[in-house]
Amino acid sequence: MLKQAVCNAKEVADIELMEAEVKFYVASMVLEELEKKCRAYDYELLKAYEEKRSSLIKAFSIMNLLPETNPFRVWLEDLLRMSMTFAQSQRDGLYRRRHNSFIRHYVLRQDIEAIADRQNINEKTVRMDIEHVLDKMMVFAFGIDGLKPELDDFAPRPSTARRARRTGQFSSDDGTTVHVESFARRTAARWDEFFKATAEVIPEFNSPVYAGSYSKRHALLDNLFSSYNGLKPDEPARDLVDRLLVLHQECADYSQNERLTRRHQVFKMKYIENVASSVIARTIGVSTGTVYLDVKKTIRDIMLLAFGMKQTEETKED
Repeated sequence: MLKQAVCNAKEVADIELMEAEVKFYVASMVLEELEKKCRAYDYELLKAYEEKRSSLIKAFSIMNLLPETNPFRVWLEDLLRMSMTFAQSQRDGLYRRRHNSFIRHYVLRQDIEAIADRQNINEKTVRMDIEHVLDKMMVFAFGIDGLKPELDDFAPRPSTARRARRTGQFSSDDGTTVHVESFARRTAARWDEFFKATAEVIPEFNSPVYAGSYSKRHALLDNLFSSYNGLKPDEPARDLVDRLLVLHQECADYSQNERLTRRHQVFKMKYIENVASSVIARTIGVSTGTVYLDVKKTIRDIMLLAFGMKQTEETKED
């Protein structure tokens, strides 16, 4: 009816465009709301998964304390047999080695260093072996519910796009940047010292500056912190990590900012105390997503405090 009352062709076209835009807007709002609900459901699934995984880890940790006839111990031993059968069915010896690492850790109660020596691998590989077998144990124990849920949106996106979303999240300012930048000015005289020490431990850290070098250095530091528990007390890498953590602690204490203080606590629990993200989330009272971002933002803070490196707009877009 509206179109019939309009004689000007241009006005008719404008009205059609407006109607199309309104329909698109409404459809977008409906889709966005639906996506939010689905993402919330995905996070609930992930939370349930992490709780099951944490419980399974605790179960294997106390298995030797249970009587041999205890039904719970019998069930755990059945899972170990399933893993052994799977290992024997593989043509290469990779999973067999992983299974043996798991057995030595949880059944023979050997520490990570001893397993590494016995298996002729490094301690980080031992931890990865144990995590890989735990993935299998989750499936053996819970079937399809033992598979880790994906948190992607409806349409699959390239890994680079997911990485860009995450980078954008931990590069955003949550009100702590002003505190970190203020304290970084106080530590500027030590930037060269920290950079040289880091380059000695991680030679790749001294690579020329180029597009994406910030992200690379962020990842290199992430790997360094991840390996903390496998480092010997007298190793230069461990001394460097300790110094960087003290620097961040000083910043948190100086600023008296609650978020920075929590972020430091989460980071220490994750990398120094080797606590699972799901356990950290329950202890601190935040989501596992917040734990992830706190860890990434702490490394971002340390890069500014220790080296004077700020994340540019190019690196934020990944």
